[in-house]
Amino acid sequence: MALHAPAYGPVLGLTTGNSVRLMAGIDHHGIDEGVSKASKLNSGFLRFKKAADSRWSSVKKFRFNRNFYWTGVIELTDLTADTEYSYQLGYDLKDPTPEPAAADWKKIPVHSFRTAAMAPTSLHFCFGSCLRQDDDDDRVGKVLHHVSALHAARPLDFMLWMGDQIYNDKMLFLTANNSSRDDFFEVYKHFFNNAYVKPILANIPNYMVMDDHEIENSFADGAADYANSGLFSSKTKKERLINGILAMYCYQLSHGPIYNSVADPEQPGVAFIKGQEDNQVPVRHYAAVAMGDVGLFLMDCRKERNKDKDLLISEHQEAALLAFLSDPQYRVRFVVSSVTFLADDDASKKRADNWKRAAAQRNRIISHLIKHSIPNVFFLSGDVHSHFAARLEINKKPSSIYQLVSGSLFWPTSFIIDQIRWFRDDVMFKQPVFGCDKKVVLSNPLSDIDTDFFASNGIGYVAVEQNEVLFRVINEKGTTMIEARLPLQ
Repeated sequence: MALHAPAYGPVLGLTTGNSVRLMAGIDHHGIDEGVSKASKLNSGFLRFKKAADSRWSSVKKFRFNRNFYWTGVIELTDLTADTEYSYQLGYDLKDPTPEPAAADWKKIPVHSFRTAAMAPTSLHFCFGSCLRQDDDDDRVGKVLHHVSALHAARPLDFMLWMGDQIYNDKMLFLTANNSSRDDFFEVYKHFFNNAYVKPILANIPNYMVMDDHEIENSFADGAADYANSGLFSSKTKKERLINGILAMYCYQLSHGPIYNSVADPEQPGVAFIKGQEDNQVPVRHYAAVAMGDVGLFLMDCRKERNKDKDLLISEHQEAALLAFLSDPQYRVRFVVSSVTFLADDDASKKRADNWKRAAAQRNRIISHLIKHSIPNVFFLSGDVHSHFAARLEINKKPSSIYQLVSGSLFWPTSFIIDQIRWFRDDVMFKQPVFGCDKKVVLSNPLSDIDTDFFASNGIGYVAVEQNEVLFRVINEKGTTMIEARLPLQ
């Protein structure tokens, strides 16, 4: 049996001390007519081993599902904590049922992953957003080379993708057609096969949240806005939303923490993702991930928006976030919001595409932090095509509540595009956070080197140590543009 490498992935996702999730996809154009009539293909194969071992595991099977863009996810369980593993993942559509031992692995790349430590003493990760695709520009994704270099020097615990991983509307409102399944196949194909993206997806745990361009520019009022989108545009808009959200599930969320998993009774040490609680598809698109005494809360700041109630997240998600922030198991808390949480620009509340438009809800969250004296909270954001760090000052005293921003990974420069990039003078530094008490002020940007604000392409790097968090922004040439050591309480 001659195996082939997948067309999409593999993607290493949720990684714990004893398990990992792996996603892959096949190109639907390569499936012949007879096979394509089936809803599932049990033709994915995976083998793995501890890096120090010579013998591979028995081969594990998994399915590609027609209903989910011909993607599949397999979860390996019963692994050893803080251990390096090698793995290979392939498929064979022509012969999906033979004994896996007959598989020929010679042409399948070998990738690696490391399981999490049960009690990590430090945490290292990269984060970024806004990777605009361009077939003719070899700069696309170039800054991500430094993620792979950092990982080679000292293994990263994860890569955090903050939104706009794809631009389904690359030409914004001039994009001719961006609603069908084939349209989404094409844009994700560019993302997954980018030369700089591919090694990160296969060898570093990846966590992803969506922003607007996964659907269309200014997906600003949540999924409910598509229920009544007008007589002439509703069919196209609803098709775009349905296919785009499904693509988001399959390519970006299926390997993450929002799905449940169910043990495979036929394969020891294997589980498959299976909806969420009693639901076939997720009804909750946010989740908390524990990494020792560090917590990561992945928010959904798009689909749950409610313009009538001025909510950026649902009341259920808000309650879950407050519970996460109050959880005593965490020494350090990272809250992932695709749009800036603490930092505002001078746009009106109505025009704002960040937490300024949900000022009362933001004020409740900040008030909760202040009332309960919750320290060491870092809001991570992208979206604004710039990079900086700032913190809250409360009653003219510095707090340990921070905003870290890293975006964009790649965004070309032009007059029009510069209008949607934040520059230093656009941000309301040293002013009260909109909608909060006047004693709650956003500091000037923080940096221990000369540059404290970077309005170009770069990647964010974070290291959590015992007494501080290091935040660094690296440009595509590898130069450190911002570096700030942020003390923990």
